[in-house]
Amino acid sequence: MNPSSNSKKQSFLQLLSNSLFFDKSKTKFSSSTEIIHIKKTKKFEKMNEELHSYENLLETNFKISKTSKLSSSDMITRESSQAFKKEKFKNISLNFIKERSNLKSEWKSKYLALTTQMKVLEDELETRMKELEATNAKLGAKKNELDLGARNNELAARIEELEASNTELDYQKKEIEASYANINIRNQELEALNKEITEQTKETESSNAELTIRTKELEVSNTKIDNQKKELEASDYKLAEQIKELEAFNIKLTSQIKESEVSNVQLNAQKKGIDDLTAELEASNSQKKKTKTSNSELAAYKNDLKVSNAEMNTEIKDSDAKFSEITLKKDESENKLMQDIEYPLKSSSHINIESHHDRDRV
Repeated sequence: MNPSSNSKKQSFLQLLSNSLFFDKSKTKFSSSTEIIHIKKTKKFEKMNEELHSYENLLETNFKISKTSKLSSSDMITRESSQAFKKEKFKNISLNFIKERSNLKSEWKSKYLALTTQMKVLEDELETRMKELEATNAKLGAKKNELDLGARNNELAARIEELEASNTELDYQKKEIEASYANINIRNQELEALNKEITEQTKETESSNAELTIRTKELEVSNTKIDNQKKELEASDYKLAEQIKELEAFNIKLTSQIKESEVSNVQLNAQKKGIDDLTAELEASNSQKKKTKTSNSELAAYKNDLKVSNAEMNTEIKDSDAKFSEITLKKDESENKLMQDIEYPLKSSSHINIESHHDRDRV
């Protein structure tokens, strides 16, 4: 045997395995037959492993002998060991072939027996199936009869339930119809109420439009009043300045009046002294001329003082008249401002009262 040919041709063990094992998909065994088959298979697998190990050993030896140069004695020893191994392998192969042929014949006989038994079982099964079909037909007829009776009872009970349900539905239908009648009446009332609300809404909208217009007018009036108020404030400021000036002028006039009064007191004192002197001068003719001259001078001075006092009184009267005029203008402007402020407030309060009355009517 040439081990180098194993790589190109199918191995001897593979040929043995292919010839020993049947197609498992085509063969059906019982449980006991399967157990025997498993045991035999394990045995042959073990033998296959041993043969495979010997084959590998021969191939290894052949490669070693081919690569190494051995002596003649070593070659003889190796050839004798190889011959022994070949003989042993041959004996194992023959035993394996005999075992295979025995198993093959045994399996064929068992296969024929199983095939015959399977045919008998199939015939029995077919007969049993026919009997079962006949029994099923009888049972089906009885079942249909029983089902029809039970179905009729169920239908009768269902009919009674439906009749009771129909009675209840009729009662509910009457209640619903009565409820619909009440709902229709309520809908009519709601429609009438909606009409009233619509009319009131229109009235409210028109009133709101009037109020809006009036509000705009009031806003314009308020703007005017604000402008007038600003003008009055400016006028008040000017009047206050003028009043301050008049007060300063009055203070000046008062001081002048006081000075005039002091001067009048002095003049009265001088007049008294003059009168005394006049009395003394009347007693004395020599001094009478002097006294007349002095009296005329004093009279002229007195007239001058009277003119000065008259002018001062005129100025005081003029300042009092101006002050009264300014005070009158101030009072008039304040009264006008108060009237302008009070009129929009009265108008807005009157409008608010009317809007409240309109809301109460709605």
